[in-house]
Order: sequence, then structure tokens, then C-alpha cells
Amino acid sequence: HPFVVLVENSAQRGVAGALREGWQHCRGSFVARLDADDEADGERLVKQLRYLEQHPTISVLGGRTRPFWTEQRKCTIDKISEKEDGRIVAVAWREFHGNQTSRQREQLTLRRSGDHIVVVEGSAEISGCRLIRVGDDCLTLNPDTWQEALRGAQGGKGEVLLERRDPLEPPTGSRALDPLMVRTMLLFEDCVAGTTATLRRSHFPDSEGCPFPQEEAEGHWAWLGLGPRRHAANLADVLVRARRHAGCRAQSASSDIYESKCAAVRQYLKEDFNITADMHDAAALLHFRGPRTPEQGERLLERLESA
Repeated sequence: HPFVVLVENSAQRGVAGALREGWQHCRGSFVARLDADDEADGERLVKQLRYLEQHPTISVLGGRTRPFWTEQRKCTIDKISEKEDGRIVAVAWREFHGNQTSRQREQLTLRRSGDHIVVVEGSAEISGCRLIRVGDDCLTLNPDTWQEALRGAQGGKGEVLLERRDPLEPPTGSRALDPLMVRTMLLFEDCVAGTTATLRRSHFPDSEGCPFPQEEAEGHWAWLGLGPRRHAANLADVLVRARRHAGCRAQSASSDIYESKCAAVRQYLKEDFNITADMHDAAALLHFRGPRTPEQGERLLERLESA
């Protein structure tokens, strides 16, 4: 696509590093973020840009998400039989419950449905799965080549990747929508979902660099660092379908992300309100966890009142 520019990192920098690298290449009036595993709603940018045009003081605009769970199934193709109606019946060797040393032979039938290639007949474990990759061919980007790709994969030549996708879960996200509520709640939670955030580029001058610091909780750090003249808000609409899967960053790095959020709250209290707080104080505020002792609770209440 002529309007898509792929920027490759020279080293593994994590999410924050990738955001910082990508920010340098952004030239538009607005910068929209979307995490790699997630899917934006088709009306996301229309809704956000309409709101941002009507509210020129808003620097960051987020929204709600609908999570969905996915799992991947790996197999190799022994042979296929092509049917006149466009279906393909394949004999496959599949990993048994994710165990690569235990493989199970079974027959599955695939058919194209819109832009997706779906397993329409097979065991309960794979029925309804989507075909997303055959060898090096990504079929989510180019589904027209699925039959040719499967022909070339016969005889175990290349790994075939299937994806099981559960129905969408109920919407999630902060109830804080108004900029004042968002500013207040940021002390207690990361209430702007990073994967839904769209930023007004003119509110972040080049002299300040990328608003996302090199931190595990880069979003929370960025929103808390907006200062008094930049504001964040949320739409009540669902803007992104957020993918959850085993080994995703929210799970694998959960402790590091939580510690980084505590550090962000502590830094915010110090920089904006000249309040000295330690990590235990920040942890008591985050997610309304509460104080460990009555003395800590009284001390935090006094500091919050002064703030």
C-alpha cells in the first residue's frame, strides 16, 4: 500500500521503544496508536477525529475495548483433495493440545468465507478455526493464495497455523470520560487504554520528543506527564477489539508493568504536587488497593487533600 511505511527497529526495544521510533516518522496532525495484536473498529478514527476537531483543547483521546481470546493450533499437511465447490479436504498432522512431541492425524475441510479461510469440518478442537498462515504465506493479508499455499505445503513442507477465536467479551474500560475525571482517576488507574489512544501532534512539540518514555507502563507515564495545559479524555464507544492470548505482554510482564505504574504515580506526586511518596504509597493508591496500616492511610489522605 503506497501510504503504509514499515519502520524496522535495529534492535529489540519493546513496546515503548517501538513507539518512540515510530513517533519520529509521524508527520500528520494526529497520531493513532494500535497494539500489534488488536483490531480497530472500522469507525474508530472517524469518531475520534470528529471529537478532536470539536474539542481543540484535548491532546489525547481514548475509548473502550472489547477483549476476545485466541489460541493457535499448529499442523502440517500430508495431502489435500480439492472439491468442485471450492472446498479443500486436507489430511493433517496436528500438535496434540500444544505438545509438539505428540501429534494426531485427522481430516479437516476448509472453505473461504469472506476474507477468512475457515475450518468448516473437523474435530471440536479445530472446527471453526481460521487459517492464518501456511509456511511463509500470511493469509490474513492475502487470502486469495490459500489454495495454492496448501498445494505447496503437501508432504509436510511448511508449518500451517490455525487460530481459534472466542466470541467478543463485554466492553471494558474506564468510566472516566471527561478530562477532569480522567486527570483525577489517573492517580488511581491507567484510565486511557493505550491501544485506543489518538494524540494531537501539535500539542507535543518536537523539542519535547516522544511523549512515551522508555518504561514498561509507557502509557500511564505519558498521560500522567501531560502537565496542566494538555488534557486527556475518553469516548464511551468501543474503538478496539483487544486480543488476549497465552503469553501476551499483559500477562508475561504483568509484575513489571505494575511496578512501572507505581513508579509513575510516585513521580507524578513529586513533580506536580511536591509530595514525597514511596512505592508502598503509590501501590496503596493504584487500583484503590488501600493502605497497609492506619498510619499510612492517614498520611495519604493528608497528602491527597493538599494535592
